[in-house]
This record gives sequence, structure tokens and C-alpha cells, in this order.
Amino acid sequence: MPTFTSADVIYFVAFVVPGFISMQVYGLVQPREKTTLKDSILEAITYGAINFLVLFFPIKWAVNVANFAQHPVGVWLAVIVIFLVFPCCSPLALIQVRKKLVKWGLALIEAPTAWDHFFQAQQACWVLVHISETRRVGGWFGENSYASSYPEPGHLYIEELWELDAKGGFVQKEPQSHGILFRPGDYQMVEFFDNQLPEDEDAAAPEN
Repeated sequence: MPTFTSADVIYFVAFVVPGFISMQVYGLVQPREKTTLKDSILEAITYGAINFLVLFFPIKWAVNVANFAQHPVGVWLAVIVIFLVFPCCSPLALIQVRKKLVKWGLALIEAPTAWDHFFQAQQACWVLVHISETRRVGGWFGENSYASSYPEPGHLYIEELWELDAKGGFVQKEPQSHGILFRPGDYQMVEFFDNQLPEDEDAAAPEN
């Protein structure tokens, strides 16, 4: 029966744990669909393999008992980098590299839907929501507004509800308005306008 040393256990932990951390950090920053346990394990192993290969020599150095006896502070710093700093930073760096490749036309846009592509820019704008063919609701989508992301896009919170004229132009903010919520089935289409009122090019956007 094979025997495992403490070094073998540390190597295994250093291979698996950072991969799960990287996977969770990537999921917090980048919209993604829900995965099964089997898919999550495979993804974590992939991240773990990348982390392990990049940090192989620091891991090998930290596992050495003699190094811990001579340089305990250095070993603890290496452990922090191996299990926390690098696993958190590597997915963020991967996202930035992908954005650069998209900008240069070397990769596809990372947003899974057009909805996510627009709202990821976090651009304040005027929003005109078509409830039906004859009814429209509009308002100001600012820093306090919210749009849900993949895998559950379509939920929309507009922080300021505005009165509209017959042509759909924005007239004035509804008194005492705290905004309006929409679910995916509540509307047919959403229009976006820049931070000037569509019917008045000299009007300024609301001050936040």
C-alpha cells in the first residue's frame, strides 16, 4: 500500500485549493452560467494546474522543511502568495488579457449576451421601455440603477421615473419617484439614449 508523506499532501492541496479559489474569483467578476459539480471540479483542476505550473518552484521551496526552519517568515509569505494572492490575481489578469485580445480583434467578445455587453460598460443613459405597442415608460439609468447579468438577464431597475410626452420624449421627473422595477416578461423592448434628453439636445442629465 503506498504511503503519503506530509510533502505529498501539501503538493496535493497546493494543486487543488488555488484552483477552486481562482474559479470562484473568475465567477464573481465574469458572468457565467451555473455549472454542475462535475464541471466545477474539471474547471478547478484546470486553474489549479496553471497555478501549480507557474508557482512550482515557490511551492517546492515552501514544502522543504529545512527552509521553514531557516526562513519561517519567508515560507509563510510564500504560502500566502500560493494560496491567496496568485489564485485571486490570475483570473483577473486572464480577463484583462481577453479584453485586450477582443479590442485587437483576436478574440470574440466575452459577454455572453447583448444585454450583458451593453450593461457591463456601466454607462449612465436615458432608458425608454416599451411595455406594449402603445405604452412606454422612461427614466434615467444612473449609478444607482441595476441590470441583472447572465445567466439571469432581463431584470431592470431604473432609479428615476420620468414623465413622457406623446412622442416619447422625457419631460420631467415624476414627483417623489424612487424608480421602477421590470422583470423580463414585463416589457417588449428597451431603447437607450445618451446623456442628453432625446427631445432637447441642450438639456443636461440629472446630477447624481
